[in-house]
Amino acid sequence: MLTRIAKVLAIFTIMTTIQVVAVAQKAQDCRTKEDVPPIFGHWRDDQTNREVDITPRRAADDIIARYSQAHNCPQPDESGKPVPASVDFEGTYTTKSFEGLIHVCRWRTDDKHPNPYTYKTDEVDLRLGMTDDGLRLSGHWKNPDTNKDEEISLTRLSKPEYPFRKYEVILAGPGAKIYEQPDTKSKVRYTPAAGTRLVIYYIQLDDAGSLPGIKSPMHELA
Repeated sequence: MLTRIAKVLAIFTIMTTIQVVAVAQKAQDCRTKEDVPPIFGHWRDDQTNREVDITPRRAADDIIARYSQAHNCPQPDESGKPVPASVDFEGTYTTKSFEGLIHVCRWRTDDKHPNPYTYKTDEVDLRLGMTDDGLRLSGHWKNPDTNKDEEISLTRLSKPEYPFRKYEVILAGPGAKIYEQPDTKSKVRYTPAAGTRLVIYYIQLDDAGSLPGIKSPMHELA
């Protein structure tokens, strides 16, 4: 059970890495279910390989996505001229889901044009879901010309920004150590007993968004 409480303060550059030396049980991440990064950021469209910037508009949950590179519809118009594609999608999102409109190129064929040509651009419903780690968006939109669902997915290129909280609470596992710097080669400042409840007021994550030494996701340090 919890026997002691250790408050770890970020004084100067002190704190901070809790490194697992002996793993007796499965390690878990300190993030909670509410710690989902917002959708804002720099992404790549997996279907076209083009980069996309997702930014807020009038409100934080009102977003717009624009391709970094200008592009045209896959088919030219009936005269053979390229048709510029519009803003790619816009709408609202909550936590991990997005609903809005995606701008698509409408095409058709007729007696005079046996090859498909773009006759207008349009807006159709789009739904996307984001993974828990905030690194991928995937969903579908209804193609009005084929009446089929078209898949769409995006991969985040920018580092996700997690919501700020004043502290984290974790349990120390056997062999856990607190280092003077966020580096396991630095001096060990404190060796908490297994089961110690640690209140962390500052946490420095690695590039993958995790605590160094902890390989998988919540509140227990093994």
